[in-house]
Amino acid sequence: MINRLIKIMGWGTLWLLFFWGFLVAGFPQDTARDWVAERLGKEIRAKVSIEELRIKWNLDVKVRGISINGQDTSAFIVNLASLDVRPKALSLMRLKPALDFNARTPSGGDISGSYDPAELSISFKDISFKDISISTLPVPSETTASGSGRFKLIKGKGKVEIEVDGVPGGKQKLAVPGGESPGLDGKLKVTASLPKI
Repeated sequence: MINRLIKIMGWGTLWLLFFWGFLVAGFPQDTARDWVAERLGKEIRAKVSIEELRIKWNLDVKVRGISINGQDTSAFIVNLASLDVRPKALSLMRLKPALDFNARTPSGGDISGSYDPAELSISFKDISFKDISISTLPVPSETTASGSGRFKLIKGKGKVEIEVDGVPGGKQKLAVPGGESPGLDGKLKVTASLPKI
């Protein structure tokens, strides 16, 4: 029994060494970058480009130079200088991936949050509308925004309630579709800083 356990542990260790060796030395990162950009683009119906994608030995993913350009009726543009994704090891073992992420925009804004199969949380600070713009939200490009949100991932159609502060006319509340399959259902609080005239 002990010999069998040692044998299993030995094969498991050898497999991990081969896997990590392949990841560090031979993983086709250019192919992976193009595949991720194409898959993400199809998923969100947008044109996506990525300058660099690296996967580290501990499965952390580092992405540089991300550009997302929405092509449908609610056109949007998102530019990120970097995105770091850190999977949670225990969630991978349970086959229910969960992760933490951090991103920076070219103008110096920060985005961070976490994701698991049931929930998405996000917070952001000093996001410039030079880097992230939405056609249905016409604001000057010098505007910056900070805020946070927590959303449940549901099987049907979702709805996101947004509370915006710092805009003319005082605090505004609106609800937008949160998509479907899965849908985002939750609240987002945003504080905008408009340029001084």
